[in-house]
Amino acid sequence: MIHKSMQTTSLIDLAIALAAIIGAFILCICVVYSRRRGGLESGPIRIETHTTHEKVVLFVCPYCSAKVEQGVTECPSCGGKV
Repeated sequence: MIHKSMQTTSLIDLAIALAAIIGAFILCICVVYSRRRGGLESGPIRIETHTTHEKVVLFVCPYCSAKVEQGVTECPSCGGKV
């Protein structure tokens, strides 16, 4: 004869195992459905990167001695015409 507490424990263990199996099954269905719709890993993604090198020429403002980029008509520091 099986003790009543052992019977309850084994039923709880069985319920937990069954819930885990059902959860895994639902997860598998979701993954398959998502892949068919183009969700997870729908294919390789091409990422292109470009590196550009830009030469910046600086000169000194005659009014405040701030460094100013070539092509700027007014000093960003003092507003003087350069």
